[in-house]
Amino acid sequence: MKKGVSMRTLPELEISLDALADNARRLKERCNAAGIEVVPVLKSLRSASEVVRACARGGLVHVADSRVENLVRLKADNPDASRCMLIRSPMIGQVEAAVEACDCILVSERHILVSLSDAARAAHRTINVVPMIDVGDRREGMSPDQLVAFARYAMMLSGLHVAGVATNLGCFARVQATPRNHQLLVRSAQTLRDQLGLACETVSTGGTLTLALVEHGAMPAGITQVRIGEALVLGTSTADGRFIPWLRQDTAILRAEIIELQDKQAEPEGLVRSDIAGPGPRLRVSSKGLRRRAVVALGKMDTDIDGLTPVMDGAVVLGGSSDHLIVDISDGESNVATGDVLEFRLSYAALARAAASPYVHCIYTGA
Repeated sequence: MKKGVSMRTLPELEISLDALADNARRLKERCNAAGIEVVPVLKSLRSASEVVRACARGGLVHVADSRVENLVRLKADNPDASRCMLIRSPMIGQVEAAVEACDCILVSERHILVSLSDAARAAHRTINVVPMIDVGDRREGMSPDQLVAFARYAMMLSGLHVAGVATNLGCFARVQATPRNHQLLVRSAQTLRDQLGLACETVSTGGTLTLALVEHGAMPAGITQVRIGEALVLGTSTADGRFIPWLRQDTAILRAEIIELQDKQAEPEGLVRSDIAGPGPRLRVSSKGLRRRAVVALGKMDTDIDGLTPVMDGAVVLGGSSDHLIVDISDGESNVATGDVLEFRLSYAALARAAASPYVHCIYTGA
């Protein structure tokens, strides 16, 4: 808890650039020892220039993002910015901007290939495209048995270079990374080499949970690249539910001001409808009787409130609405007053939403 923070900066998301640089360095060392390149996925922090530079200090020179807008802004602010990878297929209206800003684009649909080819020829550029295959998580990507025909089609289009093959795991169905599903990726790359004569220099897997294979020496030979976001920016892995012990978790903190502090009965009073379909406010009753509740100027318009954990020992997030967060501080510190500032650790989803919110002031500390 902090006192005396200017109201003009709240809510405030603080990012430690030194912690990010340390995580980048540790990831690079761990993965390079296994012969694997790390591509930092920085979409959760909007690929801000400060964040990109911190990663570069740690030795990670690529930038990967799912949003064309972030990479366009990065290139505008830093014309000599590191190589940029677009990890979500661009929409049709974004293709020209994607070709200008990106060096590599993950793709899975033929009509996007045609549009990329047209834009690349107009810009007198050659763009690396990497077909995405689905090895089980059921998010984006084609079936592996469609890969050869897709790559052959891409090879017929000018302005495109088929650089390899990629997949993603854990981000939708939470399918875990295993040697088996990564061997399928490796075999798919070899099929492209054998049938189409492609070099397939990029055999790329994505999702922080893939680090477990690297840690245990179980990543199949032939994987050349891992795309890592959450582990880099938070030192955690939501998809397999762990803190990564060799990475730092002190990278980000969210601060918001207490605007009301009252003793209230824990249980709601009145008719409570629990039979209505559809999303509604989460409600946790932490205890019975009279409880000390802080109303904080923070809500669902600012972040994912389900992903917030108070730094104050004993404090519990009960729930919230679009603009209000309710925190039970009965078992926390006693010298709390209206106007004080509570601090929260963030999940990956909470971090991404806070960084993207126009109502949250983002500050960077460290070099």
